[in-house]
Amino acid sequence: MHKTISLLSAAILAATLLIVGSSSSTAATPKDPFVAKVMEITNAYRAENGAPPVVFNEAISLGSQAWAKEINNRINAGTLNMTTIHRSDSGLSILPKGPDMYSEIIGINNNAQQIVDWWMASPAHRAALLNPRATDMGVGQVKTTKYEYGSMTVVVANIAGYATSRLLQPTVPEWPKPPVDYAYAGHVQNEGWQSMVANGLVAGTVGRSMRLEALNLSGSGQLARAHVQDEGWMPWQNTESPTIGTVGKSKRMEAIQLKSTMPNIKFRYRVHVQNIGWMPWVNDGEVAGTVGQSLRIEAVEIRVVNTY
Repeated sequence: MHKTISLLSAAILAATLLIVGSSSSTAATPKDPFVAKVMEITNAYRAENGAPPVVFNEAISLGSQAWAKEINNRINAGTLNMTTIHRSDSGLSILPKGPDMYSEIIGINNNAQQIVDWWMASPAHRAALLNPRATDMGVGQVKTTKYEYGSMTVVVANIAGYATSRLLQPTVPEWPKPPVDYAYAGHVQNEGWQSMVANGLVAGTVGRSMRLEALNLSGSGQLARAHVQDEGWMPWQNTESPTIGTVGKSKRMEAIQLKSTMPNIKFRYRVHVQNIGWMPWVNDGEVAGTVGQSLRIEAVEIRVVNTY
């Protein structure tokens, strides 16, 4: 597990965004279920962040697939150099003519959800994936065979924007915004309290196999509780800036529940769980995590939305 995680961390480099001309390109439907899932998850995240969907571009994907094979060949030959994992032109040479933005992002992980979630957790990759000027995306994937990589999948995504394609994109309603920022902080095994983060960013850690022991929630207007190792569900907290979980007991949180007590304001949240990864987003008052499986929560993302 630790070797796999270290390989993943080393195998992703920063995305590159460049500005060039303008033209249009052609959409298609992915035949590969893995690629289709990457596209589906990508567009779900884009919608949640107010960006229009990107279409699958078969011409771009041919170049993405070729580079995924090249990376896998380097892995098998033991010659993969992380400083040159991206093409020197960031994939411009494989794109249909005329993009006014483009980016190449690469991941190595176990499944499509983990690939896209890793991109979303990296500021540079997230910026590329959610770029509102993007219109087209190509994806290539190759399952590794070298034993150190544990049959993970190499994924190359090339993202491009075309002015004429942009005219055809549907208008996306603005994602509901909280009336005020909502912040929260995690207490992590061996590290203690982290700095506050806000509005859907990650509290805790991903890929380090460390338990999240407590959460501190900002402000008032919420009920919150945690399911804790050996203790089960703890009492609901409704104080100003409540803390759920435990500190100083070395116990994992296994599940959480958050409820808004403010009119027209609701929580959406999800947790990253040991052996599972990111679980689906849940809505106000629902359980995020697991009960009765002895699995630690490792990270949390929380959003507050208006329901006007």
